[in-house]
Amino acid sequence: MPFPEQQKRSFTKTGIEMLTQNQMGIYGIFNDTGCIYIGQGDIRERLLRHLNGDIPCILLKKPIYYLGSVVSDHVQREKLFIMEYKPSCNQRLG
Repeated sequence: MPFPEQQKRSFTKTGIEMLTQNQMGIYGIFNDTGCIYIGQGDIRERLLRHLNGDIPCILLKKPIYYLGSVVSDHVQREKLFIMEYKPSCNQRLG
């Protein structure tokens, strides 16, 4: 289940602050080699926390862009996306 086709957004303060506040959904953070992290919740708020280093692994992997999708089943999709993308900074499931 890939992210819906959309434009990649820069993993920068400016790129994240363009998002509307309080949108619940799923997001992925990527570098030039693949997926670094999959998360869910308030997309803008969570991405800003990651940009500020709440999960050190993310910044160590040199993120370039993110994708996000506003969905109601974000908790379930997070698990599915982690299994599909195998992000390097998520704890392994199962």
